[in-house]
Amino acid sequence: KEILFQTKQGKNVLISAHGSTIRAIVKYLDKLSVKEVEKLNIPCGFPLVYEFDKNIKPAKRYYLGDPKEIAKAAEKVSNEGR
Repeated sequence: KEILFQTKQGKNVLISAHGSTIRAIVKYLDKLSVKEVEKLNIPCGFPLVYEFDKNIKPAKRYYLGDPKEIAKAAEKVSNEGR
């Protein structure tokens, strides 16, 4: 509720969390299925930015940082638990 309220006020919101929590937020924002979420490899240490339209719907999603480093970090996450 607080995140939505702040976003509607035009404020930027920073959320710092671990992979499972971030995946839950991404699932909610992007309306993903459980199977789609299980395939997400969200890299640690790279901010994931959402930009919203005027109706507070995700318009754009991207990571901040070097794309090659982000890809390496995402691959590392995908190899965890193997």
